[in-house]
Amino acid sequence: QEIMNRLAREDISIIEICTSDTHVTAGKTRNQKGYLTLGDKTSINALVNGIMPIIHKAVERLSPTHSNIKIIESEINTVGSHLLGEYAREVEVIIRKCSRYAKGLVTFSLFTIALTVFNWVDLIVHT
Repeated sequence: QEIMNRLAREDISIIEICTSDTHVTAGKTRNQKGYLTLGDKTSINALVNGIMPIIHKAVERLSPTHSNIKIIESEINTVGSHLLGEYAREVEVIIRKCSRYAKGLVTFSLFTIALTVFNWVDLIVHT
């Protein structure tokens, strides 16, 4: 905040400062955070004095430019929450029905297998 206040006195209202960090030393600093933030080791004066020449050079290099924006508008149909709720209820009904049919099919299959085994046993015993 102090940097922004100092630059505001220089009629600079917008600034973005990006720093780089390799994360190699993260956690090695013996403070509560485990790292140093911008301004912890370097004074605000040094930072502002370093930033000002860069800002002046950037302003000197400003030049007019041209840009255009293309806007595409389209209308699309979407599924509303009412329809999604209805769909979810129907899927639940289908899953319950499939589950009941699956249980019936398993029961029928086991019964059929048991009858087949009993027939084989009967054939083997009576032969």
